[in-house]
Amino acid sequence: MIRTAIEGDVYLLNNKNQITEKFAKRNLVIQTISQYNPHVSIDFINDKISLLDNIKQGDAVKIYVDVFSRQSTKNPNQYFNNITGWKIELIHSAIKTEQPAAVEQDNGIPDELPF
Repeated sequence: MIRTAIEGDVYLLNNKNQITEKFAKRNLVIQTISQYNPHVSIDFINDKISLLDNIKQGDAVKIYVDVFSRQSTKNPNQYFNNITGWKIELIHSAIKTEQPAAVEQDNGIPDELPF
């Protein structure tokens, strides 16, 4: 197993998927700055699902993940890669705060030039 971190923007945030009574997962896809294949799919399992409660599409995040493979039960020559998240840091939110509108002040000076 490899432990690493991946940074990018939240591209897709799927709903929780209850697989069995004791096993649930929620999938998140981030878009990295990589030129080729920039999307990375990351699963959050069971108690780690709650880490995504305050994450929104478009947020810039740093996700700490475990990367590992498992062998297929049907074909011993086939392996499946898994990327599971265990910690997430919000770098900045996609929600923009509105700037207050500029207020014009009358300072007694005419706006137009006299010539």
